[in-house]
Amino acid sequence: MAHARRKFEKAKDNDLKRAEYVLKCMAKLYMIEREAKEKDLSSDQSKELRTEQSRPVLQELEKWMKEQLPAVLPKSSIGQAITYTLGLWNRLTRYTQNGQVEIDNNLIENSIRPVALGRRN
Repeated sequence: MAHARRKFEKAKDNDLKRAEYVLKCMAKLYMIEREAKEKDLSSDQSKELRTEQSRPVLQELEKWMKEQLPAVLPKSSIGQAITYTLGLWNRLTRYTQNGQVEIDNNLIENSIRPVALGRRN
């Protein structure tokens, strides 16, 4: 989800209104994840929370992006962000089906980055 989010951050220069709508929806999703962590929910409880709260946000976001896609230029940054996100939609929403899966893989990417940088140097 973090990669898709970054695309919309970049698209703010192109279409502030649309990009901010998506970013607000994604912020809701991350708030739900933060709530699950703060409450120290089990994986089953996290899955239930995601089913109740995250899935409706994701369904609305997907519907909105599909409606917006014909209205934006495909080569614009907002068009590319929407196309990229919809292309990965099944993978981006898979975390709602399993309470053990994180919303994004930033934690893992950050932990292996020093190894990759050291190898490159």
